[in-house]
Amino acid sequence: MPANTKSKKKSPSHPPQSTPKPIESSEYTEDDVQMALKACSDKNPGAMLIAEAARQFNIPPQTLSHRTRGIQSRKVAHQYQQLLTAVQELALARFCQARGWRGEPVDLVELRQLAKELCGHKVGDKWHLSFMKRHPEIKRRWAKGGESKRANALNRYNTASFYAELQKAREGIGSKCIWNCDEKGILENGGAIRRRVVVGSDQKDPKVTADESRKMVTIIECVSAAGAAIGPLVIHEGAEKDGEWIRANPCGSGLAASPNGWTNSEVAYEWLVEIFDPQTAVYAKGSKRLLILDGHISHCSLKFILYAARKNIVVLLLPPHTTHRLQPLDVGVFGPLSHAWKKVVKDLSAKGYLIRKNNLISAYSVARKQALTKDIICAAFKRCGIEPFDPSVITEEDVAPAERNAITASQPLPPALPPFLEIVYSDPISPPNNQEDPSESPPAPR
Repeated sequence: MPANTKSKKKSPSHPPQSTPKPIESSEYTEDDVQMALKACSDKNPGAMLIAEAARQFNIPPQTLSHRTRGIQSRKVAHQYQQLLTAVQELALARFCQARGWRGEPVDLVELRQLAKELCGHKVGDKWHLSFMKRHPEIKRRWAKGGESKRANALNRYNTASFYAELQKAREGIGSKCIWNCDEKGILENGGAIRRRVVVGSDQKDPKVTADESRKMVTIIECVSAAGAAIGPLVIHEGAEKDGEWIRANPCGSGLAASPNGWTNSEVAYEWLVEIFDPQTAVYAKGSKRLLILDGHISHCSLKFILYAARKNIVVLLLPPHTTHRLQPLDVGVFGPLSHAWKKVVKDLSAKGYLIRKNNLISAYSVARKQALTKDIICAAFKRCGIEPFDPSVITEEDVAPAERNAITASQPLPPALPPFLEIVYSDPISPPNNQEDPSESPPAPR
């Protein structure tokens, strides 16, 4: 008989255990983590085990265990390494959202430039990848050209949205502190001359000898619902301002220069800081001011909006392509101003004077005094339904072209597009009392 051998005991068969599917980080939110922490808290009489809470709220057990021991989330722990603070990033993300809805989306080049303006440092070419990962509410999309016809833009949807936001924005603000700003281009020679004259019957095409100058000058005007007007800003084409351009200044005009003589973001910011803020503060006396703009990209720079927010200025943008009916300056002020300017140029030309940079402000002051009267300004605000507040001024006849030509607006706006003051400083992104201004105190760069 062979030696006794120990018989191998067969281990009882167990069914193979299924490996739990790992939980993706995108399947839970910070709110889920907070609810799970509350469920596991010792202060909770029916506190759950970490594993049980992790299953219920779909959170990795190790992540929940770390958080119960006070370990911060990766996003919070690495905030000090980010170029922008959390407040700045959220403001920038909301700025991109609002610009997209307005048909003026931000591209990567501008996004990096905006970030640089906020933090004071150049950002890397791949900075936007981590920024967008932290803010899934914004995405990169291919943009295509849309309609820009005014007839399609002035529809019930856009006008209702504007008046709803206007009613909310103007709450507690008197007519003296409701302002409308826009720029107007004028020709040094007053524009094309066309008038009925008496000539010989054999002269078929009579001409009027006039100044051949076709130089365009841009002027920023701002008027209030109470009929007041602050000093204008005259923008000449040039690299730098020249003191000769402002020899006589009866209307208290400011002076600026731009490469093409048009408004840009730097000129708009200069106007806000040096003209609008100090001159309208006299009327506001510390109270809130409402500034209504046409939404052009030069008015919507982040620096412009942040400054306005710090100074308690609510910036409300008009829907795109509706200024011909909703903007007081376009509706009832710039027309009389154009007629007055042409008359002034004609009278001076008859006396042998030519309008040039060094005497333009003096001549423009005459036209401005004739056109920017209290009655004309107040009538323009009334026709737009801004003061007194009256959305019914937009009639069926006004929106009829949009009803005939398009089913929906070419660039639909969200039902409650907030004023930019809310975009930058509304909860939950209001900086704590001990936190410095985000636009002035950037964190250390990574």
